[in-house]
Amino acid sequence: MNIIRKPCKRGHITTQNKYGACKECCKIFSAEWRKRHPDKARAMASRWYSKNREHSLSRYKLWVVRNRARRTATQMARETKKLKATPIWLTKLDKELIIKKYELAGQLTQSTGILHHVDHIIPLQGRIVSGLHVLENLQVIPAIENQRKSNRLQE
Repeated sequence: MNIIRKPCKRGHITTQNKYGACKECCKIFSAEWRKRHPDKARAMASRWYSKNREHSLSRYKLWVVRNRARRTATQMARETKKLKATPIWLTKLDKELIIKKYELAGQLTQSTGILHHVDHIIPLQGRIVSGLHVLENLQVIPAIENQRKSNRLQE
């Protein structure tokens, strides 16, 4: 059954949400709100994720299965950036100490039951500044903190 819809007051011809509002207008409003209130948006997303963790993980796993090539390309791009951010002057000892950081993250995950990541203090792909893949730029932190930080410098 095709329903001819009148354009909304902004000219969008789209379906309406359950409250009768134009879905396109709602998307625009939400994006603008998230830009104006990034901390509130992050907190809301974090609360939603903690309540819906299993659902979110199952959706992500399904996405990975359906988008294997895209996921692989993203991972390879990240590895390439890491390789380019690894200075040639690193010694063998430096490289071993970096590996120890990753081992520490694994040990902390195993002993605490909380997933830990090795985080770049100054991100490799930062908007303002990009860091190096060196020992001094690495820290072991809980995964949730690393995901919250994303590609931003901590303030």
